[in-house]
Amino acid sequence: MTHLGTMLTAVASAALLVCSAPAYAGGSSWANTATQAISLSELFSASDLGALSASQPMTIRVALQVQNKAALLSFVTAVADPANPAYGKFLTPQQFTAQYAPTTAQVQQVVSYLKGAGLSNITVEPNNLMIT
Repeated sequence: MTHLGTMLTAVASAALLVCSAPAYAGGSSWANTATQAISLSELFSASDLGALSASQPMTIRVALQVQNKAALLSFVTAVADPANPAYGKFLTPQQFTAQYAPTTAQVQQVVSYLKGAGLSNITVEPNNLMIT
């Protein structure tokens, strides 16, 4: 994939995350997302199927919100508009992370919460937007 293709993919991915990713804010409220998620009312009415075998691995992914959402949306619009002076001037992954990704402290709050809930083998994507 070309550098331009990689950057377009990154911008498109960021735009999708901007539109669909809830952040853990330390509270107990949940937001609907474009991913496969269930509401709390559905969770409360779910049937207990019994304990999962301790040997059965389970993967959980947590998407975090971007910072400076309005600025990111403006950037995405500008970089895609041929009439804009910013057209085609893409960010590097490092620039994107520095300007729009959750901070290391925010990520660590979520990681600590997950560890406290008994999860293990926790990894954070380099852009700080996804925790698995």
